[in-house]
Amino acid sequence: MKISLNEVADTLLLNDNILILTHKNPDGDTQGSAIALCLALKSRGKRAYILANEGTTPRFKARLMSLEAPEDFAPDFVVAVDSATEERLCLSANNYLGKVDLAVDHHISHKEYAKKTYVGDNAACGEIIWEIITLMGVEITDKIAEALYIAISTDTSCFLNANTSARTHEIVSKFFSMVPNVPALHREFFVVKSKARLAVESLLIASISFHLNGAVAVMKLTLEDIKKTGASEDDLDNIVALARSIDGVELGILLRETTDSGVKASLRSSDKFNSSDICAVFGGGGHVRAAGATIAHISLDMAEDAIIKALGDM
Repeated sequence: MKISLNEVADTLLLNDNILILTHKNPDGDTQGSAIALCLALKSRGKRAYILANEGTTPRFKARLMSLEAPEDFAPDFVVAVDSATEERLCLSANNYLGKVDLAVDHHISHKEYAKKTYVGDNAACGEIIWEIITLMGVEITDKIAEALYIAISTDTSCFLNANTSARTHEIVSKFFSMVPNVPALHREFFVVKSKARLAVESLLIASISFHLNGAVAVMKLTLEDIKKTGASEDDLDNIVALARSIDGVELGILLRETTDSGVKASLRSSDKFNSSDICAVFGGGGHVRAAGATIAHISLDMAEDAIIKALGDM
């Protein structure tokens, strides 16, 4: 059942013992949204925790340390943030499949799996969480401000993506001055690269193939590449943007081998392509300009051929 933002805030205030779920391969938006919401609920006297996510990287470990649910925590209300489908929820959430009470999301491909759902037309889920927190009458602290800033800035690639709106900047301006050190956050999330990241970028550049007169760039990453470079999930975060940085490329595609003989496809596009529609052909989805899909039992080369064929059929 779809509900309004006011109803989301009222529902959260009426419940207690709340568990917040994030999605697989958690990014800044799902983690930042969960942290901000959890802190806000605690400030209203709620017992609230975030379910430990097996994919959490060192960058977020310290920020989540005191907020992760103890093993014996039995929630009365379960909230999912920034997850378009139930299958997208982290593996540790398997015990809560079919039991999500509220889903808050911003993906156009959202499949209603919770008892109550709010999907906003926002650049980041963090924007929605800010609105919910405001409606709940919560005072924005520096920690909440930092979590929201991370959520919104990372999902807009530091406000460079086409989904960034005037509303995005308006929301960020509400708590910008409260973020302890914005330049340090920018450096941490958008500037500094590990040696492993640089090594992976080098391999990806060497792997690039172009299609449709150079409008489409495909990069391929094998499990051996990841092992050889020692790259972590943090090192691979938003690395698909590398393909879109090439002059003339309107659709950048990263194809990455998975451990179960499949391929994970990540797409970033201009307004000339609809990433969500392309990924939907393979059971995935996301945003118009950024989406993904996992294709089972297929090689990297076969996945590339299948996606290029799908583009030709659209």
